[in-house]
Amino acid sequence: MMLPASPRGIIPLLLIVALGCSSQKGEGARTEASKSVVIFESFVTDTTSAENIDSPAYWTDGKTDRWIIATAKSTDRLMVYDAATGAFVKRVGTSGTKAGQFRYPNGIAVVDNVLLVVERNNRRVQLFQMPEFAPIGFIGTDELIRPYGLTVFRQNGSTYALYITDNYGTDGDTVPPDSLLGKRVKQYSFTVEKARVESRLVRTFGETNGKGVLRNVESIHSDAENNTLLIADEDVKSRNVKVYTLDGTFTGKTIGDGVIEHEPEGIALYRCNNVEGYWILTDQSMSANRFHLYSRTNFRYHGHFVGKITLNTDGIWLVQKPVGSFEQGVLYAVHNDQAVAAFSWKSIADSLSLRSDCVQ
Repeated sequence: MMLPASPRGIIPLLLIVALGCSSQKGEGARTEASKSVVIFESFVTDTTSAENIDSPAYWTDGKTDRWIIATAKSTDRLMVYDAATGAFVKRVGTSGTKAGQFRYPNGIAVVDNVLLVVERNNRRVQLFQMPEFAPIGFIGTDELIRPYGLTVFRQNGSTYALYITDNYGTDGDTVPPDSLLGKRVKQYSFTVEKARVESRLVRTFGETNGKGVLRNVESIHSDAENNTLLIADEDVKSRNVKVYTLDGTFTGKTIGDGVIEHEPEGIALYRCNNVEGYWILTDQSMSANRFHLYSRTNFRYHGHFVGKITLNTDGIWLVQKPVGSFEQGVLYAVHNDQAVAAFSWKSIADSLSLRSDCVQ
């Protein structure tokens, strides 16, 4: 569904409502009044109920092409949209096990000109060279059991670090005992040279007791500059985000306790220099879908916003570059498994008194 735009292509925020004080246990405690902000989506792509869309990622050639690429779990393909307007561009892939095919594509990410797609039912991550969507290799085929989410960053030259959540169970979707959860995250190192991928498993990790246990994992996001991994735990016993280091050590910190009321899902990071910025955490719900904002390093709570339309959000992706009329960046969020919504970062930042000048 395309929404009418203002002359600058951005629909202004609708409403700001002040809430009273609330408390939160653990790190990043909310100890001051917060704001609940309702923001109009700048656009929502046409709904496609058959696709079961899960997560978006952004790719651009830096010139004319700028795409939002979203995984479609039910139809085993990728949906490609124009990132500036939401217009449909094309579908990529078919169902199967060969290169260029998918079985239950879930997490997705872009680094440089490489697209990575997690395939839960093929138990692998498939890599593509952009913009051709040319398959160039697989990662994790010998180790992954039930992969879902991923985060990736370049370490140096053509070498990248990749972290994948693995939600393996003892019987279908049954969560294993805590003592068996020490391999919830797989870390890989890989290189891409001459359209060829070489990878190795670096380590597996996850706490097996205490508040750092990862029981029901999907979304994960890295902050390499601050040696930080955020890992969402959707288990009803937790419903928070655990803070790990890049070497797989639990820091003792959790985010969202007492604030996230439903399922912690998508995670994104707004970067300002090497230490400042904001984490955006999705609180997925069919009736009270929220996007919570926390400081990048001390995890101070800044409040949350909701979309006018957007509900039941799985994955999100933040772009800190001008994209069409989004001069200060844009947040993309999945809407109810059927579409991708776009929110102006300036509208978010202005409404919650955040920085909006960190365009990359």
